[in-house]
Amino acid sequence: MTDKIAGYRELPEHEIGLINRIKAWEAEVADLLKELDGQAAGDPAAGRWASLARTNLETGFMYAVKSVARPEGGLGRGPKR
Repeated sequence: MTDKIAGYRELPEHEIGLINRIKAWEAEVADLLKELDGQAAGDPAAGRWASLARTNLETGFMYAVKSVARPEGGLGRGPKR
């Protein structure tokens, strides 16, 4: 018996691979954002823009993973009937 994450279906190998590719790309972008943070040091406007970039990219990666995993329940999607 395999444990499963509540609200998620069992994922086939190709979808797990796709999620892992998304996560790897997310890690690369995170490194770039660290550079942006350093570049923006001392400039409040640049720091705000870098912060907005981080927030929106985090949101985008989250939804990219959800588009593959297709969770049920929670916010925005009810259980299958």
